[in-house]
Amino acid sequence: MSNYTTTTNKLKITELDFDSIKTALKSYLVGQDEFKDYDFEGSAMSILLDVLAYNTHYNGFYTNMLASEMFMDSATLRSSIVSLAKHLGYTPASKKGAIVYLDLVFDNASSMLTIPKGAKFTTKIGSDVHTFLTTQAHTTTLDTSDGKHKALNVEVKEGISFTATHIVSAQENQVFQIPNEDVDTSTLSVAAGGETYTLADDITEVDSTSKVFFLQEGNQNRYEVYFGDGIIGKKPSVSDVVQISYNASMLGSDGNGARTFAPAENISGATLTSPISLSTGWTRSSGGAERESTSSIKIQAPRQHSLQKRLVTHNDYRTRLENDYNLVDSVRVWGGEENNPPDYGSVYVSIKPKTGYVISRGEQDRIAQDILKRRNVATVRPVFVDPDYTFVIVDTVLAYDPRKTTRTADQLKVLVKNTISNYNTSNLGRFDEYFRYSLLSKKIDDTELGIMNNNTTVAMKKRLRPIYGVESDYIIRFHNPIHRPHEGHMNVIQSSGFRYRGIDNCYIIDRDSELMVVTSATEEDRGSDINTVQIYGEGTYRVINSLVGYVDYDEGSLMMDFNPTASNNGSEYIYFSAKPRINDILGKENSIITIDSSDVTVTCIDDTDRINENKTRSY
Repeated sequence: MSNYTTTTNKLKITELDFDSIKTALKSYLVGQDEFKDYDFEGSAMSILLDVLAYNTHYNGFYTNMLASEMFMDSATLRSSIVSLAKHLGYTPASKKGAIVYLDLVFDNASSMLTIPKGAKFTTKIGSDVHTFLTTQAHTTTLDTSDGKHKALNVEVKEGISFTATHIVSAQENQVFQIPNEDVDTSTLSVAAGGETYTLADDITEVDSTSKVFFLQEGNQNRYEVYFGDGIIGKKPSVSDVVQISYNASMLGSDGNGARTFAPAENISGATLTSPISLSTGWTRSSGGAERESTSSIKIQAPRQHSLQKRLVTHNDYRTRLENDYNLVDSVRVWGGEENNPPDYGSVYVSIKPKTGYVISRGEQDRIAQDILKRRNVATVRPVFVDPDYTFVIVDTVLAYDPRKTTRTADQLKVLVKNTISNYNTSNLGRFDEYFRYSLLSKKIDDTELGIMNNNTTVAMKKRLRPIYGVESDYIIRFHNPIHRPHEGHMNVIQSSGFRYRGIDNCYIIDRDSELMVVTSATEEDRGSDINTVQIYGEGTYRVINSLVGYVDYDEGSLMMDFNPTASNNGSEYIYFSAKPRINDILGKENSIITIDSSDVTVTCIDDTDRINENKTRSY
């Protein structure tokens, strides 16, 4: 028999696919003297080699999968990722129903009323009617000013209530499964043997008599409740009845944005004043979220482990908010000492929600009390600041060759608008993300083969929410230098229209770093002594107030003192646009760069017409 270690008959063990394994086996056998000149293709030996190769391939595949599922970074199965996260003390977030606070006023109540936990209210989202439930019981109080019974700040949460019943057995480490995958674990209410148990939050505070339960995600994507062992947490007695009450969210994140509510049933026979008002600080329902994804678990579990239930550093606050408040899309946290002027003893938090632009004042209060207050340093005060949005206005002109595409100009416009929208979704809309002009321009060119090139211009847009009818000081920061070609150049900044001093359609423009309020000049204005200004390429404007503020072009900031009484379109905002000095737009501090679809304009030009025109001119 030939030597096993020779190069001709050495068995290759690094190959894992079927064909390579079979080839390696044949090469090995060919190198043996017993199988010299043996036909491995046309004999029964070929079938045996197939079986050996398949068996080796299966073992290699399963071994590789087993090794991959043992580590958080490479695991792909949710059950494996959840199990690994459990070792870090992390429980994945469940689906969550949206919440909102209501002020309930009863017209014909003669005495105090009790609004029970689980009282139903309905709202319409789209064409569908959905249910919100009160999360706890409330008692009305009599308002002596109008003689009506009221219950203010009543929390209602989207979902449908369920109850699961189990019996404690003598089985060791018994778990009690919640049968509904859509359970909102924040609504869990657990009782065993007639005693109420609460969710264990801090293991260091649990002893043998603590009536606590523990929560984990188990098999089949269902959550499980289990109790202590008599050492860490009280152990229920055998035959005790376990009742698990909970809400199941039907909507998740789709429940956000509800604004109108109505009672689904009578409350103690009294009549509610209609429409029901939202509590102070609330403008819509929010906080609804989908079940935590595997990619999120991979990120949050190690962060949560390093957090150790404390709130000290910036990352601690960011991780806690991203984990406990599923509506968060992006968070920026900084110390008050970084402000100008410094605000010592404060931590500033800016949250960009997954839906909408800002979170309501009511949500801010709830986050401060329920999420931050229990863990932050006692002497540190959280201060919420709304994100400062800078909108990018995109105006692109496409040169396309109709001979290279089957699409019409209108179809190309739709494709390019989708490209710009996808760029915004992937590259903008969160803190610390910047607008890159060349990247967007290239994506536009790559949208379709028929697009020869594009000529895209961009501008920055900020929104100001003034106090209408009140003379006030305002500061707008673009956080980017503003384009100013030369001294004496005017109108690189312009606002949307508003009413000012009884005159409609007024605007703010700039001239040599000074801001003025103007309106369109009439023929009579041009021939009179009324102060007017000439805007290059745009006609003449009548000056209403020659100085309402100043511009710092290098810093990209506007400082104004004026008193508008209304916007042209009834909006709560007045918008200001400015051309950036360079086309790349950067975000600073708590600013977020984003593109709104209403600020995108796409124009198509037939490139062959331009080429033919140039050819004609050249003769």
